[in-house]
Amino acid sequence: MSPKYYPERIHIKPEDYILKYEEYDEASPSYVAYYTEPVGEFGSNEISDTVYHADDVVPYHEHERGIELFLIDAGSVEVWMRGKRAVAVKGDMVLVPPYVAHGFRYLEDGTIWRELFQEIQMNPNLLQHHRLRYHHPETFNDPEFMAGVYKRDATIWFDYEPALRDVDKGEVGYIRDYDFALARFDFEGISLLQKVARYETNGHKEVWQARMEPGFKISWGHQNPHTNLFVVYSGSVDVKLEGIDPFVANERDILHVPTYLAGEITAREDTVLLDYNCRGYLFRALDEIRSLASSDQKAYKDAKVIDKILTRCDCFVRGSRS
Repeated sequence: MSPKYYPERIHIKPEDYILKYEEYDEASPSYVAYYTEPVGEFGSNEISDTVYHADDVVPYHEHERGIELFLIDAGSVEVWMRGKRAVAVKGDMVLVPPYVAHGFRYLEDGTIWRELFQEIQMNPNLLQHHRLRYHHPETFNDPEFMAGVYKRDATIWFDYEPALRDVDKGEVGYIRDYDFALARFDFEGISLLQKVARYETNGHKEVWQARMEPGFKISWGHQNPHTNLFVVYSGSVDVKLEGIDPFVANERDILHVPTYLAGEITAREDTVLLDYNCRGYLFRALDEIRSLASSDQKAYKDAKVIDKILTRCDCFVRGSRS
């Protein structure tokens, strides 16, 4: 019997969370919507939204392991990082590597903080804290016990108020605005902006923003060994996957496509797609392809040459105009 794929866990809409739970501050209506669980040796691809309200605060702290990537999907945030303070707004990303002290103050009601975690088990850890809080409040309120819990989670909370210097967000280094790119590659119908490089994820993956014109299509065959994890930042796309009826994904929808399942995504309008799990060496491939544009136009226009470069770099997704 052929396995049945469940599109509700491939096409994840904002209301399709695994679990919804409140943040710690009972005085605030903030909450977490948990969408995808961490997987693999890197505990990768964990996505959740936290909806914060004006003056909610995450105190100054740091992690001894794990990588956090936050997208401001609505509202604005005062970001505290390594003694600097700046404001990030909708469309900005905030990257937090290990051993980078950070904290946040949310400036607007309904600020949406879309979170991507690696090697940190954020939601499983938060949920174990909730179990203690609700079932054993006397233990949860024991500072010595909880210090041990946080130590095992590799999180250090600082017991001082940091002296913060106000700067433009471009000076922080870890705040990446909507147009920020470590590298940018423009092709007919699509622009690819690298938001996070492989050297920033312990060599695990890259994160890209794809700006697609109407009718541009990305596709991959059944031999793709990588999980595709896309987020529609703006616009909408037609999606076709093996064994599933075609559907439309809209702004803020998540596409969590398992390995060895062929598919295609076509922009219905001007669309921005975030690739949160680029396991192939896409920068390496695009850097080589761009070099051909100036050194060997014949090879640059040869689809077989381009395909060979992408395959060698472990990239299985291809782009084309419909």
